[in-house]
Amino acid sequence: MQMREKELMQLALNLAEGGRGFVEPNPKVGCVIEKKGIVVGKGFHKRFGGAHAEAIALEDAGKRAEGATMHVTLEPCCHYGKQGPCTEKIIEAGIKRVVVALRDPNPLVNGRGLKQLRKAGIKVKVVNSAEAEELNEGFLKFHRTGTPFVLLKSAITFDGKIAWGKGRKIISGKESIKLLHLLRNEFDAVLVGVNTVVKDDPLLTARTAPFRNPLRVVVDSKARVPLKARVLGGNAKTVIACTASAPSKRIEALVRKGVGVITVRERNGQVDLRDLVAQLGKAGIQSILVEGGSEINSSALRERIVDKVMLFVSPKIAGKGTGVVNDEKLLDLLSVEKASLLLKDLLIEARPRL
Repeated sequence: MQMREKELMQLALNLAEGGRGFVEPNPKVGCVIEKKGIVVGKGFHKRFGGAHAEAIALEDAGKRAEGATMHVTLEPCCHYGKQGPCTEKIIEAGIKRVVVALRDPNPLVNGRGLKQLRKAGIKVKVVNSAEAEELNEGFLKFHRTGTPFVLLKSAITFDGKIAWGKGRKIISGKESIKLLHLLRNEFDAVLVGVNTVVKDDPLLTARTAPFRNPLRVVVDSKARVPLKARVLGGNAKTVIACTASAPSKRIEALVRKGVGVITVRERNGQVDLRDLVAQLGKAGIQSILVEGGSEINSSALRERIVDKVMLFVSPKIAGKGTGVVNDEKLLDLLSVEKASLLLKDLLIEARPRL
């Protein structure tokens, strides 16, 4: 991209961030319309079911859109859903050129939007932006592979512990906790092991706007989750993932409480996480946030279901306690991408090595 193109696309990417946690499972999209070096319209997809970024930017530009260039972070849609096709709006507005950060792999689009624009005489350029890939990595992976994007998140002490002593501990600072709840808004499902439920009795819901609660998935091979556990109540749905060896009476009791139960293939006496992720993908779950303890974290890394890891490192020292994984060699599988400060906490983002 030329320098001006890069600046305008970066502006569109920045705008798209405004939809994070509000538009999922739709992609986050930003759009900027430029004419003769001046931005005449801009917008972003603000909420699920609401107007798309292109439509908002075109409305902002009005008649100035004719003969202008549009910069958009994802291929414009060309089908009818909760909104009409953006391609039709772009053509009707008289846009002469469209710069697209990425092709949309959704089977309902997948190049058809680009084809419609070109057929209408509009010049189209696809720049394959790495930043746009990261912006919608969950949406993109799901539509390319049919498999959910999996993020493993954990709060740890400076010496790598997630638990120590008796009682529940608050490890992270306020900014880290705030980000966690934003992530719950963004992800379709949150996954924990039954040991976490028994020990901590978490609710696993979003505590910040727009309060989009993820599906709560409890990995529980024998269906031994306490029937009074908070994760089985509240306003969010819950699914227990067990194996065929789970007692039928326990499953019946869960079903009577309105809890979903799915039977997953067994692996070394435990739930096969790869099979579980595949089943969730078939059910339309695009993204999974793993908030487990040491055992679930270890199994997720060992079975290679994880796409990304976020470690919130606190300046606290625990001494003896439970580590983030039960085998430190698993951490050798990770490659650190970046680190940033959240007040007193350090956020480390990493990905498994290929």
